[in-house]
Amino acid sequence: MPAADRLARLRGAAVPLTRGGIPRLLAGMMLPPARSRRSRPVRVGSLLTILSSLLVSAAQAQERPLATRTPCSRLAALVASQGSAVISTSPATYDRYVGDSSACTIGEAPIPALVRSADNPSCFIGFRCGGVSRGGN
Repeated sequence: MPAADRLARLRGAAVPLTRGGIPRLLAGMMLPPARSRRSRPVRVGSLLTILSSLLVSAAQAQERPLATRTPCSRLAALVASQGSAVISTSPATYDRYVGDSSACTIGEAPIPALVRSADNPSCFIGFRCGGVSRGGN
């Protein structure tokens, strides 16, 4: 028998109980009951939506055209419209091409870039940024 019950019985008073049958005196000292796993339902649909949008964003950020499968005019238009673009020159290589010198960093200069496209073996699509060589010894 709990100490609170014994104390109440000695005094001759009834012991007030909580819903769970725990004496109110002890209920304040106890920790709240642990939450069950079902108290917060997992919203699988929301979770899948968020994950799929992140994957789509990452895929779009990494998407780059393969020069040998894209017409020359389309590659040139891509670089001109975006100011700069990363274009694959083969399945394993890629480079960054820019429309003008404003996309290059300090110390770099635009170098004319020719790539092999689907319809032109020497397609001018813009420039690559390269280091400026300084004459000297």
